[in-house]
Amino acid sequence: MLDILAAGPFATVQDLGRPGLRGQGVSVGGAMDSLALRVANLLVGEDPGAAGIETTGLPLRVRVGRAALIAVTGAVSRVSVDGVAIPTYTSCLVEAGQVIEVGPAQQGTWSYLAVSGGIEVPSVLGARSTDLKGGYGGIENGRALRPGDSLTLGASPIDPAPLHKRGGFGVLPPPRLTDPEGHTILRIIPGREYGEFDETQQARFWGELWTISNSSNRQGYGLQGRKLSPKTPLNLASYGLIPGVVQIPPAGEPVIQLAEANTCGGYPRMGTIIAPDLSALVQVAVGGKLRMQRITRDEAIAARQATQTYLAHVTETLRSALKWT
Repeated sequence: MLDILAAGPFATVQDLGRPGLRGQGVSVGGAMDSLALRVANLLVGEDPGAAGIETTGLPLRVRVGRAALIAVTGAVSRVSVDGVAIPTYTSCLVEAGQVIEVGPAQQGTWSYLAVSGGIEVPSVLGARSTDLKGGYGGIENGRALRPGDSLTLGASPIDPAPLHKRGGFGVLPPPRLTDPEGHTILRIIPGREYGEFDETQQARFWGELWTISNSSNRQGYGLQGRKLSPKTPLNLASYGLIPGVVQIPPAGEPVIQLAEANTCGGYPRMGTIIAPDLSALVQVAVGGKLRMQRITRDEAIAARQATQTYLAHVTETLRSALKWT
């Protein structure tokens, strides 16, 4: 078991969500930073899509009921086991009864705790992830975790103890694309209605230093900056939405659709952020700055390959660690 001792209002059970059900009105959901969750699971010998705990804001404290491997990824935060600090992006052996604490983010936003065996809440529509908006998945009709909850752990695919004869192992966090001032760069393919904005508006979109607004949540991130408007008012039929779509509502400030986004919408699409950059986006806190970079389809494919190469490296690191035992 995994006993919840302390949790903030946004601590939830998450996996990689429910792709393929948008036609039935079900949003993808799942981890905001899916890459961080994948890496955490790989570090504890689990399938990349296993369920873990996503948290942000207040500290998360859990007591583990059996010996297990754990890993915390995502935001830079203070992580400890019985008060002893451990690094993020590192596999660590914990014994039955020990307490794991994940502190508030010092840099970034979302943190992920993975445990060998994975968290076995009931599967709903093919996933264990919590959909706070829809009220399903996770535990008790899709609510956040709170003190007193107990989560069942599955059987670990590997024996954790021998892996730590040499002191554990870890990997570097995935690289983030930034400008010279350290602001996150998001790579974007122009959208269907991009041509409905004149050259001045297009240049403003690419040149603006956008700020993440305090209206941001798991459904989407709002941006603050100079307003954008199409050449003429548009009356669009609703179309399917995916995480990463950048819409321009009538107010003129972009909204980026994310994990719990609606499945359809009708605002003009300025573009779509490529999937590898969504993890970087969601780790930028409210008030943080972003720049947009136009790329081609071929460049997007190359970026996806770079992410796959990074995940393959994490998998090989685990395999190498198993050979040491």
